[in-house]
Amino acid sequence: MKRKSLLMLGLCMVLLLALPLTVLADKQEVDSDLGAPGNQNIVDLGTVVPGAALNTSGQLVISYSGGNHLSAGDVVTFVDAGGGQTTLPAGYYSVSPVTVTVPTPWTSGGTVGGTSTVSFTAPAEDGSYLYTVKWATADYGNKLTGAPALVINLAVVSPPPTTCTTPPLILIAKPLNGDIYILNEPVTANWAVTDGGCGVASSEGTVANGSLIDTSTVGTKQFTVSATDNYDNDSSQTNIYSVVYDFGEFLPPLGPGPKEFKAGSTIPVKFQLFDFNNNVVDNASGNASVAGVSASIRYDATAGQYIANLKTLKGVAGTFELKVNLNDGSAHTTSVILKP
Repeated sequence: MKRKSLLMLGLCMVLLLALPLTVLADKQEVDSDLGAPGNQNIVDLGTVVPGAALNTSGQLVISYSGGNHLSAGDVVTFVDAGGGQTTLPAGYYSVSPVTVTVPTPWTSGGTVGGTSTVSFTAPAEDGSYLYTVKWATADYGNKLTGAPALVINLAVVSPPPTTCTTPPLILIAKPLNGDIYILNEPVTANWAVTDGGCGVASSEGTVANGSLIDTSTVGTKQFTVSATDNYDNDSSQTNIYSVVYDFGEFLPPLGPGPKEFKAGSTIPVKFQLFDFNNNVVDNASGNASVAGVSASIRYDATAGQYIANLKTLKGVAGTFELKVNLNDGSAHTTSVILKP
């Protein structure tokens, strides 16, 4: 008789609300609002840590009305539908049964319900998860269709470590250590800072990545990148590069091969300097030397070249290296033969 009454009535089962959720892992309490009543409700548990022990609860309700009466005292028990209908990971959850009893006395109808608690363990891997919990009843014959359901949303996010000692990683691809560039050569900085495991709080280079480095003056220069992580671990890297003149070549009477001069004569050392854009450089300094004598270089504006006159020593004969040292740190050499 009870089975027949229930089938004629067509139970309407809904989840009305969820009680406050407790995240046991960090004792955080979150109020969850399921919204309007219906056969399926959604609860968003927000962000939890991996492996957190979670529980939430909802009220399952039977509605009944006059005309197709349930009998006073009738009992309906709701249990986890299982069988693939509840999608929480098997072995990592529990759903408490709910038993509802039609009150005595009653006349025209009403509702009666009870609370079911859903407990489960959050996944171990970070990510977004969506689960469904369904209830069913075996009372009065087959399990009912349209059983109430609860959809649970949550995001699993690992907390940052409480301590971290690995500083950020720095890579300077340009300028490389030991690079040599021509005066006014356009060179784009290429550097990056990557997370060493503790996050990157800030980073700074001599110039920003993608900007031009300094080649406006000659000499040895430093390029430094520094970074700090979220735990105040610092890292820094410095590369050394050089900027030099574009030395054309030794002009006559010198040349790329050994040239002969009489010991005691004066050797005129001549050459030109340029920048990257082939503009003449006329403000360099330096000296030329050979066989124990030296002389400062000077720029001859009329001839458009540098010159240094080396007065060689009488009686000093042989093959010697003639060298020009410039204020950019570079040295340029050729060979001369001093004859007796």
